[in-house]
Amino acid sequence: MRTIEKYRFYRTGDVVADIGIIELYDILQEMKSTYETEGNWDITLEANCLAVEGLKPKTLYDYIIEHEIFQVFLNGIRDDLNKKGLEEVVVEKLNIGNFKEIISQSSLKEKDKEFYLDKFSKKYFPYVRNSGKYGANSGSEENFHYNFKELIDLVFKINNKNDDEQRDILKKYEPIDEKCTVCHTNIATRLDITHKDEKKERINSKYNYSFFGSEMSTFNNYGECKNSICFECEFLNLMFLLYISRKRPKVLGYTDDLYFLRYINNNLMLKKRIYEDAAFQLKLGKLKGKGIRLYDVITDSNKGVILTFQILTEYEKLIQDVELIHIADNYNYSHDKALMRDRCKQYIRYKNYEALRDTLISNILSFASEDNEEILLNIKNYQKFINILNSIQEGGGCFMKDNYFSKLGENLKKNMVSSSDEEINNNRKNIALRITNMLKADDRAGMFDFLTHLIIVNNVEMPNEYSETILNSSKNELHYCVGKFLEGFLNNKKEC
Repeated sequence: MRTIEKYRFYRTGDVVADIGIIELYDILQEMKSTYETEGNWDITLEANCLAVEGLKPKTLYDYIIEHEIFQVFLNGIRDDLNKKGLEEVVVEKLNIGNFKEIISQSSLKEKDKEFYLDKFSKKYFPYVRNSGKYGANSGSEENFHYNFKELIDLVFKINNKNDDEQRDILKKYEPIDEKCTVCHTNIATRLDITHKDEKKERINSKYNYSFFGSEMSTFNNYGECKNSICFECEFLNLMFLLYISRKRPKVLGYTDDLYFLRYINNNLMLKKRIYEDAAFQLKLGKLKGKGIRLYDVITDSNKGVILTFQILTEYEKLIQDVELIHIADNYNYSHDKALMRDRCKQYIRYKNYEALRDTLISNILSFASEDNEEILLNIKNYQKFINILNSIQEGGGCFMKDNYFSKLGENLKKNMVSSSDEEINNNRKNIALRITNMLKADDRAGMFDFLTHLIIVNNVEMPNEYSETILNSSKNELHYCVGKFLEGFLNNKKEC
């Protein structure tokens, strides 16, 4: 009786390999539903591994070559075909079996037909075009196919085998004493896969694995001169490249659970690529208790796929970001509103809170509304910002007190005397503008003198902590109290 093969691809803790695992899972799911395969086989994605039973490696190889690689090729020429007059409905029907016939019989110009038919014979893995195994430098599709088939055969043969069994399987490639730098499980080898007759030394590069950053920086962390990437992790890297090419994410999310990893990337990251959006952050924040690492994805024609670590997200920090984004979205900017809003979101994204403070305070006095509703909304939003900023800087849970500055603003507004309401409003706006400019310049002495003069001239009671607040308080406390003063001073609503 024939034994059913059982394969396990375990989570490595590395974003490239683990994204490769979830892409392999998606490919296998698609195969099972759309591709004619021999025999029954099962696939299960668990928290710690992808389990596959009954799959023949040759079936996977055929599907990737015939479907996945072809789709990468087709996506690269799709827009060009549309521009040259080939209807999208026709392009959608193209597959590896009918491409030559449909293109040859199409209305394309003869030179265009020759061009696309020539490109059809040069289909390789994405982002490794100069690879001597899986790219154009292999010399031909035949050589590429040989190398990739050999890789898949080796990957499934060594899967879950002990060290001695792996050494026996990899004897041709001269196993070394080092374990794989990525998975820390499989044996590494001195020699590499090649379609050529001579032996080839195995050297780590972007063609074997997509490292963080460029090859001259954090690439070195993986051992630039060591043959320390196993064939299984090299295969998972190719699956990762298919994921990037087919799904085109701008951001990757990583967590230590494969099932959850697939969920956050397929259901969140791909659906909201500009993830400063507050609704997206809230969805992410609801997944409380899971640490999520975010990576920017950059594709470079020379360096391949580069991942840049961005931030380790935590629920409380996500909620703070949501609140800050809400402030940025609802702030009334004096000019270039869309540009200023996006700029504030970038400041939030990169935690540049001082730049965000400067932008908000520079736009706090927007007098577009005669009843001052916009400026009052700005002042209230700025106070919320200061509270959040203070909570971030002081470790959370620390809210500001206004030290009776709101009452000072209200009393000063009542006691100011002018010949007309218009003159009063203009005076108040000029006073608010002058105080705001002093606040922005951190001119505490000037602000103290100016406000003290107004208090004395208008016979207004001075708050108990007035001098201490202006001259000696923290920057956040001063900004919050002045915001409360402006809110009371500029509010036109009549008290009941």
